[in-house]
Formats: sequence, C-alpha cells, structure tokens
Amino acid sequence: MSENSANSINPGEILNRMDYGVNVVDSQFNVLFMNLASRKKWNIIDFNPATYKCHKLLFGNDTPCSNCPLRQMEQTGDPSGQIVGALNTPDYPNHRVKYHRMGHQRFVQTLTDITKETELVRQVTIQSKETQAQNIILKRQRQQFEDNSAFLASVFNAIRSGFLILDSPTTLNATSTNKAFIDFFQPASEKEVLSKKCYQLFGFQRRCPACPIEHINDRTDFSSMRYHQNVADYTLTEFYSVLPDGKILLTFEDSTKRVQLVQQVKEDKEIIERQNQIFRALLETGTDIQTTKELDELFTVTLNQLQNLFFNINFGIILNGERANIIESAVFQGFSVEEQLTMVEYNLQLLEPGISEIVIEQVKERYKAQPGNQVHSEMNHISILPVKGRDRKNIGKLLVKGPELDKHSLEIITIFLEQLAAVAENKLLTKQLEKMANTDPLTGAYNRGFFGRELDSAIQNAKRFSIAFSILLLDVNGLKRVNDVFGHEAGDEMIITVAALLREVCRRTDIVTRLGGDEFVVLCPSTDFAQAQRLLERIREREERTTMVCTHSDGTKETIPVHMSIGTACSESVVPEEVLKEADTLMYADKEAYYANKAKYR
Repeated sequence: MSENSANSINPGEILNRMDYGVNVVDSQFNVLFMNLASRKKWNIIDFNPATYKCHKLLFGNDTPCSNCPLRQMEQTGDPSGQIVGALNTPDYPNHRVKYHRMGHQRFVQTLTDITKETELVRQVTIQSKETQAQNIILKRQRQQFEDNSAFLASVFNAIRSGFLILDSPTTLNATSTNKAFIDFFQPASEKEVLSKKCYQLFGFQRRCPACPIEHINDRTDFSSMRYHQNVADYTLTEFYSVLPDGKILLTFEDSTKRVQLVQQVKEDKEIIERQNQIFRALLETGTDIQTTKELDELFTVTLNQLQNLFFNINFGIILNGERANIIESAVFQGFSVEEQLTMVEYNLQLLEPGISEIVIEQVKERYKAQPGNQVHSEMNHISILPVKGRDRKNIGKLLVKGPELDKHSLEIITIFLEQLAAVAENKLLTKQLEKMANTDPLTGAYNRGFFGRELDSAIQNAKRFSIAFSILLLDVNGLKRVNDVFGHEAGDEMIITVAALLREVCRRTDIVTRLGGDEFVVLCPSTDFAQAQRLLERIREREERTTMVCTHSDGTKETIPVHMSIGTACSESVVPEEVLKEADTLMYADKEAYYANKAKYR
C-alpha cells in the first residue's frame, strides 16, 4: 500500500478486523505490535511494545526456542523470506504460524487457527467465516496516529493476503490496495489498479455474475461474504466486508491448492465408486452366467452388464461353431439390422487388420441401398476384440461400437471377456456332450428331439442374420422287402449301412439324424443350395458303390444295392419354416421317379 493510500484508510483498523493474530517481532524476540485478535488470544488488555517475548507468549518458555524461525530468517538474510510452522499445544491446538520479514530486523508473525481448514479437507467443503469486525482502536493523539500509519502500512503490505478497498457498493471504484494484491494481478502499476472498478480487474465490463456486493444492503447483520474467482493460474477466495465508513474491503486468499485437494478427493471418490460398480457387475455377471443354459441368454446377461457400465457404447458378440463359417450364437445390443447383417457377413474377416473401416463403409452402403431411406448409419468407430478359449484359440469376437476405448475401459472389458469366454467354452463342451447323449441307439445318428432344437436355431439365424441353411431328407428304398425276405436283422443292417454312409460323407458340422424307421434327415447349417447340391452328389457317388449281401433261408446269397430317395431344399429359396416341408415334398417326388421303372415292393 502506498503512503497516500495508507493515509486514506487506517491500516490499523483493518488489521484489528482480521480474525487471526498478527504480531510484529524484532530480532531480539520483543513483540512490538499485536492486533486485536492476537491480544484477545493472550487476554492482553493494555499492550505496551517490547513488554512481551514471542517464545513466552507462544510456549511459556523463558528462553528462545531452539529451532526459532526468526533465527533462521536472520541467517539466510532473504529480504522476501517466509517460514510457515505449526503450533499444536494444549492451549493452541491446530494453529499455523507464519513469519514474514518486514524491513530490517523486524518480522511479521501471524497466528491462525486452522481447525476449520483441517475439518474442511476431511469434509471436502469449503467453510470459512471471518470474525465479527470490531472497532476497538484506542484513542490516541493525532500525531501518534500519523506516526503509526506508516508502520501499519508496512505491516499491511507484508501480509500474504491481498486487499482491495472499494469506495462504495454502488460505484465499486478501487481506492487502496496492498503488495500481495499487486502480486496476484500483476498490473503495470498500482495506479492502474486504482483507476479501475473491481470487476474490470477480472476482465468484465459490468458487475461480475452473482456479485455478492449487490446483496450487502439486503443483509441487516452483514459481516462478510465469500466468493471465488479464477485469475490466471490461481483460484482466489474473496471475502467481502463493510468497513465502518461504508467502504468495501475485499480480502483475497490463494486457495488454489485447497481447491485442487478438494477436487482430487472428489475424483478419488468417483474412482472408488466406479471400481465398486465394476466389482458388483462382475460378481452379478459371474453368478448369473453360471445359471444360464442357453448361449444367447448368457451373452445377453453379459452385454447388459457392460451396457450399464458404458452407457455410451454398444456391444455385440459372435460365437463361432466347429466349422469356420458356422455361428453358434450372435447377440447384439444397440446395433441396427444393417449393422448386424454386415457383422455376420464379414464374420470370417472381422479379426483381420483394417477390417473396421471396411465394415463401416459396408454398413453405409446397406443404408444407401434401401429406397427412400432417410436414416444414416451411426457407426463411426468399431473395436473388435477376440474371444479366446482355454488354448488361446479364437472362438468368437466381441464387437464394441462407440468411441475408441481407453486403456482403463479396455482392461475392464477384457476382464468380462475372459470370464465370458470360459463359461461359453464350457457351454460348447456341454453341447457336445448333449449331442452324444441325443443319438439313436441303433445307428449312432442324432435323434428327432436334438434335430428339432438345431432346426429351430438354424431358422432363427436365417431370419435374424440371413444365414442360409439346407436340409436333405432321405428315405431308404427297398427296406420293406429286406425285412420281409431276409428278416429284421438284415433290415437293421441296411439302416446302419445308410447311417454310416451319411456320417462318412457329410461334414462334421452337419446334423445327421434318424427321424425313425427308414427315414433320415441331414441339417446343414450355414450352407447355401449350391453347397447342398455338392453334398448330394457326394452321397450319390458313395451310394453307387454301396451294397450289402443278404442270405436267403435256403442259404443262397443275394447282393442288395443300397439306394435312397432324397429331397434337397434351402432357406435361400424357401421361407425358413418351410424348408423341411419342401425337402419332404421333393423326396417323395424322387421316390416316385425311382419306382416308376421298378416293381413297387413297399
């Protein structure tokens, strides 16, 4: 504060309004000045300079402290030095002591009760209250007041809190300031500060938003109000007080570290809550997926949990079958029909480099291909993660539609994926055991019940993802004659021979089933009509080379050719629910053609 500024306002009055103690101590530990808060703390009514020693006041010691900060500051000789210490005695618990050099061999000692600040850090809120200002400045002679003004002005400038005096709540013109305020705002000069209104210092052309000074006249018991401002890299806490002459005192404290600490505590709390949410989701998912029987249900449970954790991301999963182009299960959440069809179409290439850009473009093309479609694809980015089994072999893919995954999100999703992969692989093994348990005891082919469930799955895949499937329906010709002429054992042998032929020719993923009697059916998942025709050709080739030798009752031998009537149908040309019926119709047509030139012994 300049000398002229000090004369316009009594610095001693301001110091006495502070709610923390301010002492001036010389190099011999004599207390030269104590403000009102300091005198109240030690119950001193009449203060005489050099009557008290600081070590006697603080600790009741008759000799200087062994680690006295004043001695340290004297030794360093730093004119701008500052030392902060802690005072935690039974009489003064949770107090902070600051020492600032003030000229030659004089020091400003401030004593602040930081109990509330400690509680503030714990409660993550800012609570501060300035002590009710009291004007108890002793009446002195005018000459003594003038002599003390310069002294108090130097103390005012030595304090680290910034001060700004405004002429009135209406005009808001700055009239006085101190060195700490100048350091905060770094104007070209003190004159520049005093030529502006307070809000102009913060870059506003009118009063700051929610200006506390506007409400001063509304408060009958006004002592102070608190407000926050950001200046450069600082977060300043402002305290607004009304001085006895009606002027406004603005006190600025640097609360940057305090605000950062509160923010850090808040962020840590959010991280802990997020981790607890993830652990709960993992626990719930682990419990739920162990009790699910169907793969689609298993994937739906997992994707629901992922969706709850990542609300701005959509997920899909594709599980491969035994053959590369067979899909055991596919579940999507938040994917359009066009996106789902594209993912299934490119299933075999989804783990190849650069495939993400290709499928995104293909989705856009699907939208464009629809006449009159005004909807555009929302797929701008997709991540594709492999689902790995116990031997690290890829058994499927997890599709992640949304923003690119950060490292933390990827780690979380990977944990879910590992849990999911283990259970999914167990389900596949269980399905293999189920296949083994659902076989016809005579032929080893699958039974009608198992075929029905597999057919339902194929129909659903065809309807949802346009994955074609084919059916070959077969009926053994001449079985009745073999039963009648050579006995049912010979008939059983013919049925076993046909079943063996079909298992040898068909692929491992084809469902070879004995429907009953002399009727067989082959369900070919992920198979179009051309592939089914090639399978039919292989069956016919093997059929031409297959015979069985039967013995008449008189001991003579007869070689019986094995022949089947076959009907082939595919979901490419027939609605999925009608494929079996179409194959049945074509099989009977083939049987009629076969018996057209042969004696009908049926």
